[in-house]
Formats: sequence, C-alpha cells, structure tokens
Amino acid sequence: MNKICHIISMDNIDVMGEITRQIYYNCIGDHFYHSLFNNEIPFANIYILHCFKKHNELFINFKRPYNKSKIISIVHSSEPCFPAKNSDLVITISDTWHDRLIELYGINNMCIYAGLDESFYKKYEKDFSKPVISRMSRPQVGKYHKLWPFLAKSLLSDNKNLSMRIKCKNYKNFMYIDHKRVNYIDNIQIFEYEKKIKELSKSNIFAMCHDTENVFVDTFCLELLEHMATGHACVIIGKYQPAIKEVIGKSGIICDDIEEWYFWVDRVVKNKELRESLALKAYERSKKYTADIMVNSYNEVIKWLV
Repeated sequence: MNKICHIISMDNIDVMGEITRQIYYNCIGDHFYHSLFNNEIPFANIYILHCFKKHNELFINFKRPYNKSKIISIVHSSEPCFPAKNSDLVITISDTWHDRLIELYGINNMCIYAGLDESFYKKYEKDFSKPVISRMSRPQVGKYHKLWPFLAKSLLSDNKNLSMRIKCKNYKNFMYIDHKRVNYIDNIQIFEYEKKIKELSKSNIFAMCHDTENVFVDTFCLELLEHMATGHACVIIGKYQPAIKEVIGKSGIICDDIEEWYFWVDRVVKNKELRESLALKAYERSKKYTADIMVNSYNEVIKWLV
C-alpha cells in the first residue's frame, strides 16, 4: 500500500488538518500527517503539502525527501500563497483559484473541490416558522463587516421574532453583541460533524458579510457550504469574493455592498416562504460538493502519480 504523508503547519492543524483528516483517510493508501517544522521526514510515496499563507516560504522551498517520491501541493489560501517549486502536481479547491494561478502566475494546476462528509446530507427536520440567523466563523478581521454589530442589533430591533446563533471561539473578544436573543456557542470543533449538524439544524438563515475594506479573501468557504447543506437561506456579500460566488451559484442572494445585504437579510427574515425556497435551492446546490466526489478525484490522482 502506498504511504501518503500530509505535510501541515501546526498553526493550521485546527483549521485544515482535522477538517479533512477523515475525508482524506477514505482515499486509497496509508495516510499520515507530519509537521512542516520537523526535519526528520518519514518515507512516503507521495507527500501532500497543504499550503497556507502562513509559513508559505517553507512550503515553497520544501525539498523532495526521497528521489522517487512525488509531491502534491494543495493551495488552500489566496495569494500570497504558492505551491512548492518542485511540485509534481498542484491542486486548487475552486475553479476561481485554478484560473487565477494560471492566468496571473503561469502555474498549471487542477481543481478538486473541497467536500463535506456524507452526514451533512441527511434529511433533518427544519423549522422555518421563526427566522434564526447563523454564523460560524472564527473571530477574525475581514470575516465580519465592521458594521456587523450595529446592523445585527438593528435587525433584532425591527424583527421581534428574530434570533441569532453564533458559533465561534473567544467570541467575547470580537464584535460581541449583548442581546437576549443572540445565543453564542463557544467553539464547536471542526471535525465534530454530528454536534455541528445538530446545532445548524436550529437555524435557517446564513447571513455572511465579509468586510469590503479589511478584505479576507476565501478560496472556497466551507462555512458557506455547511450552511447550504443543512438547509439555510443564504445572503452574502460577493464583492472581492469570487470563490464564494462560485460555490453559492444561483442558490442564494449575492449582494454588492452592506446596504444591499441588510435590505435582503431583512426581507428574508420577514418572509417565511422566501426562507424555505432559498434553503431548498442551497441544499440542492451543495450536493455538487461532497466527500465522495472529492475522494474519487484524489484516488484518480494517486493512481496516476504512482
């Protein structure tokens, strides 16, 4: 059996390592993880480098440990984030970044979409009678628009039946909203699928508003996909976010700015039929991005390389 070593930065193990561990382990081969900072690299037939912005220079200059081993670089972050110079294959996780690497940097690559565990696609009972907004982002500059706390309170004030459920670590340190109808859930681990799905079954609107000044550019956005797969009406700001627009397609409402975003979130909050319709569209669209499709694609790649 081929040995496949995933090279990761320990800073990113909670962001990337656990989210893909179970999915990658379903691929053919004997998979194991190894730290980018540990120079005693064990033998493997294939080394998969999970490239992020942080420590990217170490990924770029990663040396082939054994002459006959192959190197795959998966580009998880937007630039400046680049693959190893000596990669045998470069993989991106959206068509947007596939095209961008080729057009701007001349880096040939193939796209394999990120995928969700099959447990996300079970049919769960969803209550649309009252609007419940969900967010599940880590507290980070750029992930939330600077007006988010003000606008959230305005939505709550104008809609007495609205509540919010926000899942993130250390939430009190970042844009905290002190309101009796805002429920904070302190950090569900990325790989706790059943716990996460149970929590997401309690909400029905995903209102994502990236900042358009301190821009955090997503290369895919699993947070969006998880909400789509669990039946949420999705309203997003698409400016500077081409990969997010790619994932959502025509299944949600894509806004250009925060004013338009607020208008549509307020409409979705007030309209039960609109919530239900958008949620169904999002659920059907999410089936394009499953773990089975991802695993089959990687299996073909591994067979080809070895």
